[in-house]
Amino acid sequence: MAVKVCPNCGEGNKESALLCVVCGHSLREVEPQGTRNSDKQYNGGTIRKTTKCSHCQEPLEEGAMKCKYCGTMVSRAPSAHTYSRYDEELLSPIPDSFSMTLIVISTIIIPIVGLIVGGVASFSDDSDKRDSGKMLLILGMGMILVHLVLFFIIT
Repeated sequence: MAVKVCPNCGEGNKESALLCVVCGHSLREVEPQGTRNSDKQYNGGTIRKTTKCSHCQEPLEEGAMKCKYCGTMVSRAPSAHTYSRYDEELLSPIPDSFSMTLIVISTIIIPIVGLIVGGVASFSDDSDKRDSGKMLLILGMGMILVHLVLFFIIT
């Protein structure tokens, strides 16, 4: 295995390292010592496919976020995704009963409660409560209007 010996601290680094892993000294001018990886021959064994750094071409460890030799951040290509049963449920256009319950609560019940609380608060003597009540009334009416529009568009 070839290594680059750092002239500054004497540490052995990978043959394609550009910086010393200990002191950070540049290894661009240093010649590798030993048998280079490109000179090695593999006899009959299977070579495991590894990902390499896009900057220094060193093999990356499994799950690495950056190259330990040059510090370049690793970008991952999107992998082929096989959908499971749960993914299909998430992609399904028909919501399940829990989702439907949440939709009903968020589009019908919350606006009605907002209208009631806003109506009561809008007749308060305090100007801040009156303004908050008016805001709740407007938001409640707006949400009900959006619900009705969506209902007529869907059906």
